[in-house]
Amino acid sequence: MKIHLGCGRTHLEGWLNLDWDKCGNEKTIIADLRKPLNFSNNVVDFIFSEHVIEHFTEIQGYNILKEAYRILKKGGVFRVICPDLELYLKVYQNWNDSTQNKNIKQLFNTKEQWLNYAMIGESNWRGPNLLCKNTNYNSDGHKFIYTTEDIKRKSKKIGFSKFNICKYRDSRYDELKNLDSHGEENLQLIIELTK
Repeated sequence: MKIHLGCGRTHLEGWLNLDWDKCGNEKTIIADLRKPLNFSNNVVDFIFSEHVIEHFTEIQGYNILKEAYRILKKGGVFRVICPDLELYLKVYQNWNDSTQNKNIKQLFNTKEQWLNYAMIGESNWRGPNLLCKNTNYNSDGHKFIYTTEDIKRKSKKIGFSKFNICKYRDSRYDELKNLDSHGEENLQLIIELTK
């Protein structure tokens, strides 16, 4: 069994695609990730979640990791992708490096605007007094931004036996290859946790 947590409009063929609403697709399974998932213990082979966990508080995110551990079979793998706090801070600290931050600087006037948007989102970037160069940015709703060490520490405490940092669209498992869709240079952590 393969589960895609927080699928949004991206449905993976051969996976159970879960989200908080149908997102325009009747095949989406409704699930509130703040609550226990409607699966028995030790029944899932693979779980994939891309840019979802950061939209929950730290405690809720920890509970999502625990719930994934509960439903995974021994040897099952949870591929988690989320923003990387350390990479965000590097962009902030190296803002004047025009080559590294060229795309970001096209959207935001200052490093403070970008970091605030990237970390927590802004309720509304539109209006007559625009501070942002891009008028299409709305709230990201980020509630907690992770580091590699933070997820490693939490996953170890939960009981995951292996922790692997992965490259974009790459995995040791065929089932988890080529699933990522947010872009290779999206300042993100890509981690696979094995039960």
